[in-house]
Amino acid sequence: MRASTVSKEFAAPDGSHTQVLNGVSFEAAAGDFTVIVGPSGSGKSTLLHCLAGLERPTSGEAFLDGVNLNELTPRARARAYRKIVGFVFQNYNLIDSLSAWENVALPFRLDGRRPEVSRVDAALTVVGLASKRKRLPSQLSGGEQQRVAIARAICSEPAVLLTDEPTGALDDVTAQFVFDQLKRIAANGAAVVTVTHDLVAAERADRVIVMRSGHILYTGLPIPATEITAIFAAGEVSR
Repeated sequence: MRASTVSKEFAAPDGSHTQVLNGVSFEAAAGDFTVIVGPSGSGKSTLLHCLAGLERPTSGEAFLDGVNLNELTPRARARAYRKIVGFVFQNYNLIDSLSAWENVALPFRLDGRRPEVSRVDAALTVVGLASKRKRLPSQLSGGEQQRVAIARAICSEPAVLLTDEPTGALDDVTAQFVFDQLKRIAANGAAVVTVTHDLVAAERADRVIVMRSGHILYTGLPIPATEITAIFAAGEVSR
C-alpha cells in the first residue's frame, strides 16, 4: 500500500476550498504496524480514506496491492476494497438488528457469498468475543462493539487493515487489548495502518507517522510521546 504525493481539498458551499492533504507520500509494507498521529484536522483520517479508495485524491496517486486506485472505475475500486482491505470506522458501523456473529459475517453477504462459519468464528475468537456471538450491539459495551468491528474487518483475512481511532472511546485496559490485537494481525502478515490520538500507544507500533496541517512531519521508528508533542509544537519536518 502506497501514497504518492497525495493531496486532497474539499469544496465549501460558498465556493472556497479547504486543503486537507498536501503532497503526502508514504508506504506501508506487509507485516508492518504503522500508527498515524496528529492533532484534530491534521488530515490523518482523510489520508486513511484515500488509501482505502473511499476518497479520491485531488492530485497524486494511491496504490493498493500494486493497483493505482485512480485508474479504476468506482465499481472496480469498490471490488478491490472488499477483497483487499479491512476497514474499522470510528463509529463501528454495526447493524443494530444483527447479532455480533451476523455483523462479522456481513462482508461475505455483501460480496454475494455464503458466510464461512469457521472464519467468522475464528475472527470472534481472536477478539475474545466467541461467547457473545449471539448478542445484539445494544447488548454489548462500547469496547465489545469495537472488537466486533475489528473481527468483521479481519474476517476476510485482508492484506491491508485500516483502522480509524479504534480506541478513541475505550478505557485503558480495552484500548491496550485492541492495540495488541492489531499488532498481532500485522505480525501475521497484514499491513496494518491505524489513526489514533493515543501518543503512548503509538510507542508500541513498528513505525510512527506524525502529521499536522496536511503534512507528514516525521516518519520512522516509534518515539516517546514527549518527542511527538514537541514535533507538533514545532510544526516542521524534524527528521
